[in-house]
Amino acid sequence: MLIQRFGRERVLLVGCALAVIGMVAFLPVISGVASTVYIVAVTIVFFLGYTAGSIIVYSINMDYSRPGSAGSDYTTLASFAMLVSFGAGAVSLSVAGQLGYVSVFVGSSILYAIGAALTVWHQRRYRTQTLNHGAGRAVLPVESAAAGPESVVSTALSATAPDREERER
Repeated sequence: MLIQRFGRERVLLVGCALAVIGMVAFLPVISGVASTVYIVAVTIVFFLGYTAGSIIVYSINMDYSRPGSAGSDYTTLASFAMLVSFGAGAVSLSVAGQLGYVSVFVGSSILYAIGAALTVWHQRRYRTQTLNHGAGRAVLPVESAAAGPESVVSTALSATAPDREERER
């Protein structure tokens, strides 16, 4: 619903901004000077943003899942994301042991913002939001932005036109 209403890029940017604000706002929590109400509020802000970002990542995973093997494709992509997050957690703990939690939270905030920027770049370059993977429909190729918006739109329309005609009968 969020993506349909506001678009992927806007949801991604607002979500990631909330997550980064939440991470930076955890700095007083780490130093032990935050009240319980503050901790709850910061946690809510962070997870609102984190959840919005996850929606985008998993939507992109679905874009790249082929209809004939969507379950295994999606699971492979989601599993890779989980493995990366486990590895990042292990590295974060090691860095926290060496440099402290403040360094980890500042570094994580920067990496989160870079990840959001790269995702926006990817969405603009490859226009994955135009992919059509409905049941029984042909898979559309991922079009480069160099191909131009006209080819993406015409490809999307030509791939869905027979399906619309069939449904109208």
